[in-house]
Formats: sequence, structure tokens, C-alpha cells
Amino acid sequence: MPHRFHQRHWMTFSGIPFVPQGPFGQRPANWAAAHGIPAQPGHPLPTKVLTRQQVRIECQDPSKPVLHGYICAMAWGLQGAGPTQAHVATAWADRAAIEHRLLQLRAGGLTREQAYDLFANNPIPGLGPSYFTKLVYFFRPDDTVGYIMDQWTGKSINLITGHHVVRIYSDSPSALNTWENYESFCRVIDFVATQQGCTGDQVEQRLFSQNGQHRRPRGAWRNHVRSNWAIGKPVHGYDHAAMKAWVRAL
Repeated sequence: MPHRFHQRHWMTFSGIPFVPQGPFGQRPANWAAAHGIPAQPGHPLPTKVLTRQQVRIECQDPSKPVLHGYICAMAWGLQGAGPTQAHVATAWADRAAIEHRLLQLRAGGLTREQAYDLFANNPIPGLGPSYFTKLVYFFRPDDTVGYIMDQWTGKSINLITGHHVVRIYSDSPSALNTWENYESFCRVIDFVATQQGCTGDQVEQRLFSQNGQHRRPRGAWRNHVRSNWAIGKPVHGYDHAAMKAWVRAL
């Protein structure tokens, strides 16, 4: 077991094999139509549910507008599901700013920290860390992967480590998370990948686990997080300096 990880949660996680996520989310054409968002001129939206790899191709294709990729990423990520429906229109109203930042992401050359701060330093209403880290993941072409820090991956890392690596407010990563939280989150995933002999991308998919969509059963790790978060999350107060020191010691 990695030094200072939470034994029970780590043993449960490490015993669950990797299952590729497969197609996920909504069909981009349907998602856009449901929210009154038009396709980009000359670039019809996909009419099937996409895999991670397919979303990344849509986002990083230089022949396609970045807002085309944005729609694909948000449909994949189920933005606007449930009580967050208003976030779709709120974020889309600021699409000029989104477009500008996505062009910077797709051009490459930004560290994970710089990519995170593109959105964190000047927030776009309706586009919190759970969603803008999806954009970092799909649009950024650099070798070090910027992973998706949403409620399930964030809770998972906190459970496995027993530390507040990710600041969780209610059930989602808080806007108070800084680039240091994000880089620490990514570094833990990279470390787990070295311990497990796999890629960080595979670790992140295992942390997210299956959500029970598209007639697939909910994943064993997702069930574990759902059952254990209320009693297993770190109970000590958040200490930013202690969190950074703990991650550096991995």
C-alpha cells in the first residue's frame, strides 16, 4: 500500500479492475437542441454518444471551431443535468470568453497549473471546476494530462488519501480550489498510476467508475464512494500547507 494512504479505501480501489468507460453522456446534437444552442456553421454535431477519445478528437481538431468541441465536451459531461440546467445558458452567454480560452488551451504549451488558472482566476458563471477541468482534459494537447476533477474523482482522491487534496463543498469541488489543489490532485493520480502499472488516464476512469448510464450497472468503486463518503471523508480541518507537504512527500 502506498505510504500514508487510507488502507481500507485503497485496498478496495486497487482490487477493482480497470473497465474502459465507453460511450458516455448525451448525443451532442440532442444536448445542444435541448438547450437552444446552435451547431457551429459548417460543422454538424455528432448524433451519437461519444467516448472520451472521440470527444478529444472533436476538441483538438484544428479544422473545427473550439465551440464545436465545447458542445461535445459539455454533452459528454452532462452539463445541465438535474438542478444545474440553468448553468448551460449562463455559461453559453459568455461563449466569447470561453472561445478565447479554449483557443489558448488547444494551442498547447500551458502547464496544468496555467490551464487551470485560465478559468479559476477569472471565473465564467455556470462553469465551475467540475466542468472547466473537463475542458482542460479534452483541449490541452500537452504530454502531462490534466485530469477531470469532478465530484466523483475529487471525493475518490480524498477518500483514498485520507486528506483534503480537493476542497469539496456540498457534493462538488469548490471554487476555492487553487491551481495548487488541482496540481496536487493530478500528482496523486500520476503517483497511483506508477503504483498500479497503468496510465493516469486509466486511473482517472477507475476513480470516476461507471455511473449506471446506458444500461450498464453502476461500478463497484462508485458504489463504494456513495456508501462511504459521508463517514469516510477527511474530518480534520483544511490546511493548505499541510496538504501540499503531504503530496510532495509521495
